[in-house]
Amino acid sequence: MKSKFKMFNMFGREQDAEQYARVDKFLADETEENWDDISSIIIDGDKTLWQAVLLIDREFCRTGRRYDDNGDVVRKWEKVPSGFTVLRAIDNLNKILIKRGLICADNGER
Repeated sequence: MKSKFKMFNMFGREQDAEQYARVDKFLADETEENWDDISSIIIDGDKTLWQAVLLIDREFCRTGRRYDDNGDVVRKWEKVPSGFTVLRAIDNLNKILIKRGLICADNGER
């Protein structure tokens, strides 16, 4: 099934199927691990999913997971957004791109 939202990498190209699959995995299972996996995906050419969530939820945590030198988690995410919030964040950035004429409203193409 093709996603109804669009995400674009830093080169302005649509993200590949792997990135969409990662987001779909989070939407199906809203865990801290899955959020950590998708939080850094670039979705509009320069903003990450985490930054997109911050645009619509100003109270969302500004500090993410922290690791020690061995790669062990020493600080967890304070909060994990809901799938609904993540979809709203993506939709919000898509609307901004449409308004600026950077993607088409009909099909999301650049």
